[in-house]
Amino acid sequence: MPPGNGFRLAARSRRALLMLETILHHVSRIPVLRRRPESKRGSFREEQRKKDRYKKASEEIERELKAHDISPDKLRRLSFRGKTLAFTGEFRFGRRLECEAATRELGGGTTPGGHVTRAVDFLVIGSGGNPNYRWGDYGNKTELAARLRHDYGRPKIVLENLWRNELARRGVQ
Repeated sequence: MPPGNGFRLAARSRRALLMLETILHHVSRIPVLRRRPESKRGSFREEQRKKDRYKKASEEIERELKAHDISPDKLRRLSFRGKTLAFTGEFRFGRRLECEAATRELGGGTTPGGHVTRAVDFLVIGSGGNPNYRWGDYGNKTELAARLRHDYGRPKIVLENLWRNELARRGVQ
């Protein structure tokens, strides 16, 4: 290697480092766009809209159930401790496993595989999903629960909004 090559290589490296420092300096000066935090008023409105959507979905499900001669139970409160719950439908709360975990957190149990049997105390019907699809495949649990309720007095059939309200009242989200 000739004696001058090492100096040229070092000079190129210094130039490259200088260019890199310049680029980083300019990049660091680019303003970062941040979302403004929602005002309390905006979040209140959004919460109110969600409540209205849940209420509308629950009313729609209630109408469908009545059309199939099934009426959901009107309960003031829902107890969890020592009770067995089954879930059917799509839930706005989350996936079915999340619903079951929230129920177990409050002392309730769930049936293996989510089946409706005489041992079930409450069948919770989700308020999500397409209303036209509701009786295609998952009206079966609801119909079975209605027959069991007629023959044995349980399970109680409740809508997701009652279940969610009870979770919120007890501090589970």
